[in-house]
Amino acid sequence: MLLDKKRRKSKAVKFLTVIRSLTVSDAQRLIATFGSIRKIANADIDRLLLCPGLGPTKAGNIHAFFRSSFQKA
Repeated sequence: MLLDKKRRKSKAVKFLTVIRSLTVSDAQRLIATFGSIRKIANADIDRLLLCPGLGPTKAGNIHAFFRSSFQKA
């Protein structure tokens, strides 16, 4: 069970690092703060800015990624 959770977290971090300017550390903090990719995807920029280490540029990149990537699908 613990390995499963670690694998899911690792995959989530890997997925998030495809977002422009997002580092592994940023992705780990996002997962720790929000708990899931779905919650990150649904967050507005102001909420993303509450995550330690994220500034306006990274928060904007995350927000834009989830709005553009999934609206086209």
